[in-house]
This record gives sequence, structure tokens and C-alpha cells, in this order.
Amino acid sequence: MPYLKISCLLFFTTFLAACDDHVHHEPIIERPTIYSWEVVDSFGHSNVGYSHNGHGEYSRSLLVDHTIDRGYFELFWDVESYDDYSATIYINDYPGLIGAYQLDSTYCGHGLSCDNEGFAYCEYYSGSHDEISCSASSHTEPFVDVTNLFTHHPSELYLILEACNSYSGYCTSETQKVAFD
Repeated sequence: MPYLKISCLLFFTTFLAACDDHVHHEPIIERPTIYSWEVVDSFGHSNVGYSHNGHGEYSRSLLVDHTIDRGYFELFWDVESYDDYSATIYINDYPGLIGAYQLDSTYCGHGLSCDNEGFAYCEYYSGSHDEISCSASSHTEPFVDVTNLFTHHPSELYLILEACNSYSGYCTSETQKVAFD
């Protein structure tokens, strides 16, 4: 009799395990993943290929100089998102979003101007005020006065990419320290 109970128990356990194999669960990615956040400075140097320090920034120090190539610099990103997402570019004097200045925002997804990969061209102007303009589209964005972030020249500031899923609202961000002169 104990063999019959053990045999029945093994049969039902195997049967239930086999039933579970036929159920397929698709993973749902609610929070976007930033696979890369590249900044190319005034000298053509990039943070790509340098180690990530685990605190949301890369170890390579970059320099944007307003006297070289009119202060132009470039931003590139690669984001994986389950749905369409917004990509917003900020600048701040520390690697967080509180008090950050928004430089540009664009909507990305299948069939839009940017899909997983996107880019923005930026220009830094330093004169009586320090101003930055970034554009992820063909339209030129207005300059944003960021003078309050500067303590001296050059100043190390943080460029921040925030990617937010358009349906769930979940966001993720990466930062890159850049010296502005």
C-alpha cells in the first residue's frame, strides 16, 4: 500500500510539473534600460569604453570648451524599453535630478525619429551668461541659462539622461561628468 501512495504522489507531481511547462510567461519590462549613454566632448573624446563606476557615471573626464568648434558637443543613447519612451536631457551641478535644468526632451519608439538609439547635438556658449542648447530633432532648441550651476571656469557639471516608459511612467537615468570651460 505505501508503494501505491508513493507511486500516485510521483505521478501527480510529474503531471503538475508537465502542465507548468506548457504555460509560457512573457517577461514584461516596465522600467527602461539604458544600455549606453555617450557624451562626445569638444575634442572628439568619448566616455564609451571607459569603466562605469557604479554610481551612475563613467570614469572618463570630458571637456566642453566654448572656444572650440563653437562649443558643440554630442550626446548618444541606446535604450531598451517595452513601450515608447521619453528621453530627457538635463544638466546639474551634482549627479541628481533635483534642481536640474532640462535641456531637451524627445519621444522615442518604433516608427518615431528615434527608436532604441537616439542622439542630440548641443552647443555651449559662455559670455556674460553660460548657456546650453541641445536638440534631439532637426529643430533648434532655445539656449538655457545655466549660469547658476557654475562656481568658476572650468566647472564640472553632470549631463543626465532620463528615459521614462510612456505607459507605466517608470524611469531610469544615467549621468556623465563633464567639465565646461
